[in-house]
Amino acid sequence: MKNDVRVKNNFGAPLHVIVGPVDFGTIGSVKTTEYKRIPEGSHDITGDVSGKVAFNGRGKYKWTIYINSGGAISIKEDPK
Repeated sequence: MKNDVRVKNNFGAPLHVIVGPVDFGTIGSVKTTEYKRIPEGSHDITGDVSGKVAFNGRGKYKWTIYINSGGAISIKEDPK
């Protein structure tokens, strides 16, 4: 399975974000990263925020991890 993931930072300050083995670096406030490939399975989100995400299934998917203005994390599958 191929998961292309990006991170959108809506928090009021830059945040360093790591999803599983992939380091997205420091993401500016109200900025979105480029997509990066993340392997299937469950992954911790670490750095300046913390959480968990899981990518399971078959096929190719694109996802956006959102960090809201309060620092909460959500994930949404992007339109194909």
